[in-house]
Amino acid sequence: MSSFIVAVISGLSAGALLFLAASGLTLVFGVMRIINFAQGAMVMLGAFIFHSALFGQFQPTIPAFVLSVMITTLAMAVFGVLLDVILVHRLVKLDEVPVLLATFGLLLAITGAVPLLFGTLPLSSSLPKSIDRTVTLGSGVVVPLYDLILIVVAAVITAFLAWLLNSTGFGRRVKAVSDDSDMAEASGVRSGSIRMLAFALGSALAGLGGALFAPLVTLDSGLGAGIVVEVFVVIVVAGLGSIWGALVVCLLLSILVAMFSLYAADLQPYVLYSVMGLAILLKPGGFFGARHSE
Repeated sequence: MSSFIVAVISGLSAGALLFLAASGLTLVFGVMRIINFAQGAMVMLGAFIFHSALFGQFQPTIPAFVLSVMITTLAMAVFGVLLDVILVHRLVKLDEVPVLLATFGLLLAITGAVPLLFGTLPLSSSLPKSIDRTVTLGSGVVVPLYDLILIVVAAVITAFLAWLLNSTGFGRRVKAVSDDSDMAEASGVRSGSIRMLAFALGSALAGLGGALFAPLVTLDSGLGAGIVVEVFVVIVVAGLGSIWGALVVCLLLSILVAMFSLYAADLQPYVLYSVMGLAILLKPGGFFGARHSE
C-alpha cells in the first residue's frame, strides 16, 4: 500500500509540473485561437534561465532558489510580451496551418538559440538542502518533500487562475475576447492588450514550470522536445480551451504513468501514446474541449 501511495504522490507532482506547461498553451488558445507549438521550448528556456539566475550555485539556499524562480517567471512573462509584439499578434487572423508553421519555427528558433546563449555542455543544479529530503506521512509512507511542494504550488496556481479568470475584470475581458473579439472591441475592450497579457501569462506559467523542473533533470537543448510531446498528449486527450480539463488530464495521466512504472515498467513508455490513440478514436475533439462558434 505504501508503494501505491508513493506512486500516486509522484504522479501528482509530475502532473503538477505538466499542468504548468499545458495550462499556458490552453490559455493562449482560449484567447487567441493559436496553438503554440513552442510551449515546450519555452518551458526549456525557463529552466535554463533559472539555472543562470542561480549564478553557479549548485545547491542554493531557499531565498536564492525562490528568487531565481521569481526572476525566471518574470523574465518569461517579459519574453512573452516581446514575442507578442514582434510575432504572435500577427498570427491571430491567420488560418491554422500558417500558425502551426510559425509556432513550430519559433520552437526551432528557441531550441537553436539555447546552445548559443547557455553553451552546449549539459547543465545541472540541485534543490536547497532543506527541501532536498524525504518526509514520512501516516502509516510510514516516505515521500520526497519536493513532490509535496510541487503539488501545493500547482494547487495555488490553479486557485489563482480560477480567481483571475472567473472573479476579475481581466477574466471578464478575456471571456469577451475569447467569445467574440470584434464585439469585445466594439464594447470598448482592447482585445490586442488582452491577448498580449494572456500570452505573457502563458509564457510566465511556462517559465515557472521550467524553473521548478530544472533541479530534477540535466539541462540540454533536447529537453523541450520531450515536454512538447507530453503537452500535446494532454491537449489531444483534454481538448483545447479548457484549463480545468487540462488539469484533470495532467494529473490522471501522470498518476497512470507512475502506476505503470510501479507495476508494469516494460509497458510504461507506451502509456501516453496508447491513451492519446484511444482519445482520438473515442473523442477526437478531446473530452473537455471547449466549443466556440465561428
